[in-house]
Amino acid sequence: MDTMTLNKLDGTTEEVEIMMTFKLERFNDNDYVIYKSLDKFYAARYVENNGITNLETNLSEDEKEDLSKVFNKLREGGII
Repeated sequence: MDTMTLNKLDGTTEEVEIMMTFKLERFNDNDYVIYKSLDKFYAARYVENNGITNLETNLSEDEKEDLSKVFNKLREGGII
């Protein structure tokens, strides 16, 4: 199980399980991650700079729609 530690804006940290990472060609091959925290699933775009990874959760409606499709395929056990 791969994990990542989230450093939250309120100063706390949380370890979450990485479910999968992938690129979406439709969005300039941006990198995305689906992760799990307390039995809830989340998705975000991520950018790595100088060894630090930042998650971007302010996504467009089109990105959210595509991420939902990827998540549903993952949940169904289908080929993505």
